[in-house]
Amino acid sequence: MIRLISKVLRAPRTVFNRIVDSICAPVFVRIQATRCGSGISCRGLPLINRHPLATLTLGRSVILCSRAIDNILYLARPCRLAVCKPGAVLEIGDHVSMSGVTIVAYERIRIGDRTMIGAEAMIMDTDFHPLDAGQRAANPTANAVTRPVEIGSDVFIGTRAIILKGVHIGNAAVIGAAAVVGHDVAAGDIVAGNPARSIRVIRRAQN
Repeated sequence: MIRLISKVLRAPRTVFNRIVDSICAPVFVRIQATRCGSGISCRGLPLINRHPLATLTLGRSVILCSRAIDNILYLARPCRLAVCKPGAVLEIGDHVSMSGVTIVAYERIRIGDRTMIGAEAMIMDTDFHPLDAGQRAANPTANAVTRPVEIGSDVFIGTRAIILKGVHIGNAAVIGAAAVVGHDVAAGDIVAGNPARSIRVIRRAQN
């Protein structure tokens, strides 16, 4: 009886979530993206900010999980994709999945096919602010350093990992949970820690 009552009480929310997932969120993503492949799957509504002169490309069968209860770790935030400046590029390949991920492109970020990005990981190609204190005082966002980020195919990025500007991650690499990656990662390497260091090689995959 209690289970029946619980199902009845949850029914409106369940219907609402299904409408968001199957209609509202995919339409929103397609409107915001420059190009979006078929089969996109949304769980909850992601946040997308794209400058009109920037490029956002999503491949086929991309999964964007943005609803807290749809991830076993219970997400603190939805997926956020931001392509912030004229000419900036964010390219996400086919069959990429992500949960509560924040990706910020001021220059260029590319993510290869079948890459999995764990809960609340962050990927950014900019420092956001200049390192010089005088420059920050004059203008807190001007002259921030940017460098492109390249992430290969079949990469697994663990929960709450942070990928910083200028990093190249080779195919089939694994980034440990909460790792802070400021240097390149070879194909097939497992890295962990802050700063991230290689701890093992799965296999020397091809880039």
